[in-house]
Amino acid sequence: MSKVREAIVILQQALPDLPPGSDPHKAVLNAISSISKYVPPSAEVPGMQQTALRDLQQNAGKNAMLQQVMSSLGGANAGGGGAPPGQPAPGMAA
Repeated sequence: MSKVREAIVILQQALPDLPPGSDPHKAVLNAISSISKYVPPSAEVPGMQQTALRDLQQNAGKNAMLQQVMSSLGGANAGGGGAPPGQPAPGMAA
């Protein structure tokens, strides 16, 4: 339950970054209110916040490294490789 409580805290922190009244803002508010009914504030465990934040940072770092590898391999969404827009890649039939 402590991880769910931390998720609520993270959602609450993200809320100011969403445009008020937008669909994402409404969805996050609904999620917070729905989940909060089942997870009281007393479900917080000391030190859990630091652990959750550390895990989030590690995942973000792994995702950033994956993006770098994909772009260096010339992935489909990599910005830099391939032919200019509107022109076939070298060796491709028009």
